[in-house]
Amino acid sequence: MKKKVVFADLDGTLIDTLTGSSFPKGIWDMKIKFDVLDKIREMSPEVLVIVTNQGGIAIGKVNHENWVKGKIEYLVRAFEEYLGVPVRWVYCPRNSKTDPYRKPNPGMLDHTCLKILPTLGIVVSKPEMLMIGDASGKPGQFSDSDLKCAENYGIDYIDVNDL
Repeated sequence: MKKKVVFADLDGTLIDTLTGSSFPKGIWDMKIKFDVLDKIREMSPEVLVIVTNQGGIAIGKVNHENWVKGKIEYLVRAFEEYLGVPVRWVYCPRNSKTDPYRKPNPGMLDHTCLKILPTLGIVVSKPEMLMIGDASGKPGQFSDSDLKCAENYGIDYIDVNDL
């Protein structure tokens, strides 16, 4: 399956915590899911866009500056080097369900297409996009917010465990 733009959730999709906790104990508490990155590389995207709810910032479980300046900047560099394509990221640090950027709302995807892709010279239609996530509403999952985000934006979706 070839896709020009791959959107991917971060926690539980591209990385897991080493400790198994819901919120990382620090920026060190992560392991990259290289099997998922390998599947993304097979799709030959022009860009990978990380779209992630980070509500832990709002409730004080995650240090905002450490997350941006440490964790996400490191991951972007690592993913770009591993995949050989640009990696961009958009996140929602708030917990309000009415926030247009908070998944399942499609604000992060819309922002990407309106503001980020043009800076990369990428012109894409919705059939050329894919969202990958771990919140698909399957038994044992905490939510269906990734699936609903893709549906609300009108693009294809796949659960990370179905790659």
